Formats: sequence, C-alpha cells, structure tokens
Amino acid sequence: MEAKLRAALEPLPAVKPTVPRQDKFDSPKQAIYLIDKADVNQSNIEIVGLGTDRHNPDLATLVVMNQIFGGGFGSRLFQKIRTELGLAYAVGGSYGLTWDHPGLFRIVVSTKSESTVDATKAVLAEVEKLKTSPFTEAELKSAKEQILNSFLFRYDTREKVLNARVLLVYYGYPDNYLETYRAGIEKVTIADLERVAKQYIDPSKLDVLVVGNAKEIDPALDKVGLGAPKAIDISIPMPPGMAGQQGPGGQQ
Repeated sequence: MEAKLRAALEPLPAVKPTVPRQDKFDSPKQAIYLIDKADVNQSNIEIVGLGTDRHNPDLATLVVMNQIFGGGFGSRLFQKIRTELGLAYAVGGSYGLTWDHPGLFRIVVSTKSESTVDATKAVLAEVEKLKTSPFTEAELKSAKEQILNSFLFRYDTREKVLNARVLLVYYGYPDNYLETYRAGIEKVTIADLERVAKQYIDPSKLDVLVVGNAKEIDPALDKVGLGAPKAIDISIPMPPGMAGQQGPGGQQ
C-alpha cells in the first residue's frame, strides 16, 4: 500500500506554503444586543470579543489562563456563577486561539429569564477579576495537570497524531510545535498569568448578546450598565413575490 501511495502522490508538485492572512479584525464596540423570543422562559447569553491565533508567543500562558477561567467544573466561572451564586445551568468560556486568524474570546451562559441581568453582571465581574484577583499556586498546578494529562487522549493514536501534523503543515507551523507547546505549558508561572491577563483582557471590548424573553427579563437589560439593548431581528422574510401565498394545508 505504501508503494502504491508513493507512486500516486510523489509525482505531484510540491505544495506551496499558505500565504499568511492579512485580514483586519476589529474589536467590538461594547454594547448589549437582544434577540427577543416570546416562547421561552430562559436566556442564553454570549459575551464575545477578539482572541488571538496560535502564533502568539504567549500561547501557553493563555491556554493555562483559559483553563483557570472557564475550563470545566473547577474553573472560576463555574465555581462562582453556577456553584456559589446559582445563576446558571451551564457556563464556560475561553480566550480563543485559532490557527490563522484571531479566535473569539467567548463566554456562554444559560440562565432563567429573571436572573439574566444578575448572571451577565456576575460574568463580566469575573472577566475583570482576571486582571485584579491574584492567581494561586493551586489554580496553576491544577490547570497544568489538566492540560498536560489531556495529551494522553488527544494524541493516543497514530490517526490523531497524523491529523495534528497535517494541521501544522497546512498552517505553516514548525515541526516541533507540539513539543514546544507542551514545554511551554510546563514553564508557565503566576507572574506570566498576571502579565497576560492585564495585557489581553479588556472588558470594555466585549459585546453581550442575549437570546431570551424580553417580557420575562426583570430587571430589564439596561440594568447591565451597557445602555439600552439593541434589538436583532431574526425573522425570516417571505421571498419576493410569495407574500400572501399559502402552503400545504392552507398555511402561510
């Protein structure tokens, strides 16, 4: 099989490296948006901003910060918003890291309609605390262990390793990327975490999107402190020329 593959593929011309992207991505201008759904009794909240890509020299530290902030049941978000305050069915988030363009700094929360504002304000407060609340040795140790242990399952087969190598080649990353990535995680310090949090986390560059029942959200969303919510219409308009036409069974 190897001989057949070589005979078929080796005559092909070498692939040229992917040209680095030159896209320009602007951070959100802080605001709050609402998609009003009258048929629900809970809210889904997304808080979004710009992340970075995996070429970032602070990659390892950002990954550790993400684990502390929103990575699983022991994270700051989960422990504060769900366990301590009881404001969410589910909550999580991370400072996005993609291969060739900035990812999203994205936090997702599911909560009752009446706790929408409290949950949103509590999450934004946790974002701010990344810059002001000291990281602890216990948080650092736990985050590193979880990330490093995940390697056992992420690269435990030849197929997974091959897929990882294909990604690295396609996006122009060095051959030793995985080795340096793991070594970088092991070297992260509390001082590193405090530096990147202050450098990359900016609550004033986050947008808030709420999908929920406006009549049941009490207090109203303007109490979040980001001004009046901007409505987003997700209704699907009838195609031109079809207005008034009936579908099967007499339905519009």
